Amino acid sequence: MEYQKDVHTEHCCLRHGCKYGDPDCTVETGTKPQSFDCEECEWEFSDENYEYRIVKWLSDNGHLAGDFGVIYKKWTESKYT
Repeated sequence: MEYQKDVHTEHCCLRHGCKYGDPDCTVETGTKPQSFDCEECEWEFSDENYEYRIVKWLSDNGHLAGDFGVIYKKWTESKYT
């Protein structure tokens, strides 16, 4: 499907938002897809930047480790008691 490119499709990012702070950004609203990864995405997901991705993932999802520990403990206690 062809779509008309605009300043937002060329510069904005669905993940990082509108570069111009426009609430009607065609990328942020999902009206049009972005043409390519933004500079921040390119940096975040580059092979050279794996350490950042690991730290970012852990900071975003670290709470799951605690939840998993609680769930696992309850499961093992119920299984063996």
